[in-house]
Amino acid sequence: MRKGFVLIVFWQAMLSVSPVFADKVPELYQAAVGVIDQQSGSRANAIQKAFKQVLIRASGTTVIQSALLKPAQEYVEQYRYQVNPSLPEEKQLWVKFDALMVKQYLQDNGLQQWSDLRPSTLIWLAVDEDGQRSLVNQGLYTDVLVQSGTERGLPFLFPIMDLEDQTKVLFADVWGDFEETVKQGSVRYDADAVVVVRAQKQAGSWVTRWTLYYSGLPLHWELSGESLPDLLVKGSDKSVNEIANKSLAEQQVEQVANASSSTTIGPQLLILDVNTLSDYSRVMTYLQSLTHIEVVYPSEIGRSSVTLKIGSNVGLERVYAEIESGSVLSLSHTDQGVQFSLNP
Repeated sequence: MRKGFVLIVFWQAMLSVSPVFADKVPELYQAAVGVIDQQSGSRANAIQKAFKQVLIRASGTTVIQSALLKPAQEYVEQYRYQVNPSLPEEKQLWVKFDALMVKQYLQDNGLQQWSDLRPSTLIWLAVDEDGQRSLVNQGLYTDVLVQSGTERGLPFLFPIMDLEDQTKVLFADVWGDFEETVKQGSVRYDADAVVVVRAQKQAGSWVTRWTLYYSGLPLHWELSGESLPDLLVKGSDKSVNEIANKSLAEQQVEQVANASSSTTIGPQLLILDVNTLSDYSRVMTYLQSLTHIEVVYPSEIGRSSVTLKIGSNVGLERVYAEIESGSVLSLSHTDQGVQFSLNP
């Protein structure tokens, strides 16, 4: 079988003067879930699923524990039954949640609130599959990406491929990752972000190599599997995660800039034994309750740890002392510096 490749480009539009938060996402607090009937039990389960989708969009994280979803029906503003536009034989429950109550819910559970204004992402998709080469702006692969972006609350854009696009950006330009050419071709869309992902098909499987350019140094990762659509979903999901984390950090920096002039951002805090979202929520809720910490936001999230940035108007010794005064975190000194552990 001839090798096939896919190249996706998400590029930060550095020449654009528009702010990072470019597009207000419509229907951010709405979701539609498939149902088998209109019984109360089915409706309650569908509302739970819809609420989880909305929390994922509003917070920017896909890790939402079921323990946080118990009062879902209390946040419903309205609902109705409808036919799935994509699958006419499937019935759906459409649910709209109260935006202010959802934001309060996230705050009460120590979860970040991603701004309703989201970075727009332009996707150049070049496909070489079994010798067929083209720049793609519609079809299965783009539908998969659009759906993935919609579920995460991040708008994805595609070039319209009119005469101007075809003149400025050729298949070879995208395939060869000619940055300046792609950058110039992207300016007209006033997007905030662009990428380069390569996917190679061989012996019935795909290996994809992703590079995300957005607000800083590029990030690289690889994904492999038999289904390219599945890999596109996973890759776009990771892209959204990274964009959300950076956007949330920028939101926090802006909050610090608007806070008291005496507030300063201290060094990073490493918190160990943070294994679940419930653990993370517990840490964030505790730190946000402390008198000397005015701002706290994640810098890096690991498998069993989280690194946080804090803003305070007092010295670090007083901050450490206040953190350790409670029963939530324990302080220890190591060769790498100060670190904390989450208590059971």
